[in-house]
Formats: sequence, C-alpha cells, structure tokens
Amino acid sequence: MAGTNWSLKSKPRAWQSTALERCLEHNKGVVSVVTGGGKTMFAFLCMDVFAREHPDGRFIILFQQ
Repeated sequence: MAGTNWSLKSKPRAWQSTALERCLEHNKGVVSVVTGGGKTMFAFLCMDVFAREHPDGRFIILFQQ
C-alpha cells in the first residue's frame, strides 16, 4: 500500500489482541469467529501491522465459499 496513509480508529477486543500476537509469533494463523465477532476488524489489524513493517508491501485477499 505504498503511498497510502491509513490507520484504525478503534481499539481491538481482547481476543483480537491475543490472536494477533499469536499470528505474529508464527507469521500465519486461522481465525474462526462467530458472525459479528470482529473478523473484519481483525483483518484490518493484521493489515495495519503488515503495512507498518512493510511499507511497500501489498495485500492479497481471498474469499472462499
């Protein structure tokens, strides 16, 4: 996201912070959360960390049905 300046305005939930720490330890992870549980916000948290560490990096978002 080179040239893009964005940041999250809300605080993560406890489970999101914990999951993010675990994902960062292993550089991967799978999150299974109920509808309305905050999966999209978690994805934004992950992208925020990645963008800060890799300013010229890019995201690939895959959807599976």
